Amino acid sequence: MWRAVIILLSLALFFGCGGASPDESLISSGQASDSSAPTISGQMNQRLVADAGSDTTVDGDAASYDYEGWVVGWSGYLNSRQAVIYHDDHDRWSREELPHSVSDHSYLSGVAFLSPDNGWAVGGEYKSMYGEGLVLHRDAYGWSRADIPVMLCTGFSKVEFLDANHGWALCSYLIGNGPIAYRYADGLWEPMFQNEWESNCRLYDLAPVAPDEVFSSASTEQSSGGLGVLFKYMDGALAAVMVGAWFDYFEGLEIAGGDGDAANCNWRMGYSAPNLYHYSGASWSWAPANIHAGCVAEFARAPGGAWYGTMYNGRPFLIKKSGKGWVEMDIPPGRWANPRSGLHDLAFPADDFGVTVGDKGFGLPGVRVGYAIRYDGVEWRSIPDLMNQPWSFHGVSYVVSDR
Repeated sequence: MWRAVIILLSLALFFGCGGASPDESLISSGQASDSSAPTISGQMNQRLVADAGSDTTVDGDAASYDYEGWVVGWSGYLNSRQAVIYHDDHDRWSREELPHSVSDHSYLSGVAFLSPDNGWAVGGEYKSMYGEGLVLHRDAYGWSRADIPVMLCTGFSKVEFLDANHGWALCSYLIGNGPIAYRYADGLWEPMFQNEWESNCRLYDLAPVAPDEVFSSASTEQSSGGLGVLFKYMDGALAAVMVGAWFDYFEGLEIAGGDGDAANCNWRMGYSAPNLYHYSGASWSWAPANIHAGCVAEFARAPGGAWYGTMYNGRPFLIKKSGKGWVEMDIPPGRWANPRSGLHDLAFPADDFGVTVGDKGFGLPGVRVGYAIRYDGVEWRSIPDLMNQPWSFHGVSYVVSDR
């Protein structure tokens, strides 16, 4: 009887969140398959070229990489936060200068680079009771504030770009019938309002696959619980691809070169093993996973086809997908991570090079310090320039260097 009641409540809640029914043509059963398709740009924008720079080893073969990366977040504690951007120029880290108009009370939570001279960072400023969205653009001359009608968007949590002319940014919190996201097309940012997208839903992540086609992970965010939903927006129309169970939500989502992954987190009885799904370019299917309880926050794809994800179940750890499905990649406890740590984003510009960033706490409200580690193909090591300072990092993006 209780199962019947939960099913009825779930259906009622879902149809109150836009009223769309799942598109069965995009759902299939079976196991995930790996793909060797090249990656595309986005929240974890990654591209790779060979160069005569520093040498590394990939499966015993010598290879060299030339890259640049950016990490965004904020410095300070509690209400004294200030947006920060750090630049990785071939393992030389430096803090970049922001426009003078950016408030001292600000933050950045997402970054996407298309080339060393074309990148975007999003976040917010505490200019009013609710805050105000902040969008920055970087070109060859540095960072500048983007011309965008922030309206009732209190801040941005994510930014994704398909190419130089097509991008998306998610609003952090919703006020009334204000915008739920912004879409960038041919030099202009335009708001997408709740009644154009979904009502009573919160979007966690976006994965664009075409100029007017994007997947989004979401939850109904109702006071009595949530219902996880995976949406597809295409040519101005919205369809639900998957619907989760009561108290579920879809969070981690990434698609690269027609290959993608999504995670449905179930927190009814604490953390349980997430349901992982794979996108083949035509449909979504269940993916085998040999991992314990936890919620997947982010995914990233390496050029060779391996997928990685950040997870949390009272402690942060990472997962990796290869031919045998998903497995755990543990972070050595007691060295950099603790139960109050979080990994908020990751990027893999090479098969044997990855960076994940976040923060860790010490039991005091609002007190966080920077947390950044790098993968060398064998193990994860700390990035000293970004560790143990009053920072919190929430976005990372790597691209090919122009050197």
